[in-house]
Formats: sequence, C-alpha cells, structure tokens
Amino acid sequence: MLTAPEDVVDLGKFSLDKHSFIVTYKTAFYSFYLPVALAMYMAGVSDERDLKQARDILIPLGEYFQIQDDFLDCYGDPEFIGKIGTDILDNKCSWLINVALAKANPEQRKILDVTLPLRLVLITRTIMEERTETARRKLKKFSMN
Repeated sequence: MLTAPEDVVDLGKFSLDKHSFIVTYKTAFYSFYLPVALAMYMAGVSDERDLKQARDILIPLGEYFQIQDDFLDCYGDPEFIGKIGTDILDNKCSWLINVALAKANPEQRKILDVTLPLRLVLITRTIMEERTETARRKLKKFSMN
C-alpha cells in the first residue's frame, strides 16, 4: 500500500493514527488475523466468540510485528535481517517517523520538515554507495570460489 509518494515529502500527512490504521488493515488483518480466521473456518470453528478471541490476540500481534519491522528497517543489521531498510528513504508512514513527529516540539518539527527531504538525497547516495560496495564484495567472493 503506497502511503505517500516517494518523491514528495509531506510530513503533515503522517500521524500515529494514520500509521495505526495502515498497520491494522494492511499488516494485522491481512497477514495475521485473516489467515487464522480462514483456517478456523476450514476446520469448522466459526463461532463468533472464537473468531473474536483470535482477532483480539492477532490484531495487536500484527501491530507489534509491524512496529518491530519498522524499527529493524532503520536500525537492523542488513546481514542479520536479510534486507537493507529503505522505509524512510521511500517516504513510508513508518512508526519511527510518526513517533518523532508526535514528540517533536515546533522547532524540532520545523527542522524535520526542512531537512528530511535534503537528507533523503544524502541517504539515497549513501545507500547506493553501500549497495555498490556490498555487490562488489559479493562478486569478488563469488569469483574466488
């Protein structure tokens, strides 16, 4: 789900409420609750109380998972998590930027509004340089085998 155009940074469109909505209906329902509810139906478990209990457990679990994923996207070691995080670079409505916006005073918010678009350019350059170097190392390792 595209939450913001990648080339236009408008932090005014982000909020913890919007993040919660996206996470609930994108990650928590789609990846956590609905597969279990379908399996329950297929197994003949269709009582509303049972489905509600599953939902009450799985929706918060999906929310927790997405917040952890957002955090790891920024701070996780790519060698450990298996990917190079780009959520902030991709202008996604991630948990980290929303918490920063919620906690920022007006002066800090102004700094975020002005500098984040500029930092995205620098981050893009840095990431591309790192990816190029990683690819070179892997190719070198591959060619030695």
